[in-house]
Amino acid sequence: MRYKITLKNETHLVTKDLKRFIKRCLEEFNKYYFIKHNYSHRLHVKILHKKIANWIGGYAYLNSRTMEIRIPRNFKQIDATLSGRSINGIPSTLIYECAQMIFHELEHCEGKHHKQMRNHWKNPYPIPWANDYIISYKEPSTKQIKTPDMKLSKKLLSLENRKNNWESKLRRAQNALKIINRQTNYYTNRMAALSENKQ
Repeated sequence: MRYKITLKNETHLVTKDLKRFIKRCLEEFNKYYFIKHNYSHRLHVKILHKKIANWIGGYAYLNSRTMEIRIPRNFKQIDATLSGRSINGIPSTLIYECAQMIFHELEHCEGKHHKQMRNHWKNPYPIPWANDYIISYKEPSTKQIKTPDMKLSKKLLSLENRKNNWESKLRRAQNALKIINRQTNYYTNRMAALSENKQ
């Protein structure tokens, strides 16, 4: 079954890893609840940083195909590292908590309110496969930031190049005009000589 996901990633995490993990969550969620649809209308997921706290949060509209997953800014990557918290008395990992949150928000997308849902801290969703995944950290861009003087220097260099090109064209045009004028004079003199001979 093919799942269509539109992912908007506003974090430092690798988009490809996020998309692969969310697709797996969606597959397992549909299997778990025997859901037959394949999200043909596309699931829209937004990943963004959380301003405070050190746990993964989320938000989803009821009966929708839209959700947000909020990742703390200090999480360099999401993997099987212990989070320091426990789910149902068992030490939890960051990636496991992320999968639990995605399942939780998918239930909202299916139209369930909190009172109709399981408490995933006390009665977690069965997702032992989650710890096999790693959502990596996106390496900082090495692209040099352009300062105002760098931009001006680039503009001046561009103008200088354009000036040189036009000066080169002008020299070629002047040389071409000299040749044309010389040829014009030659053929004018020939024409005058022919006219004299006829007389």
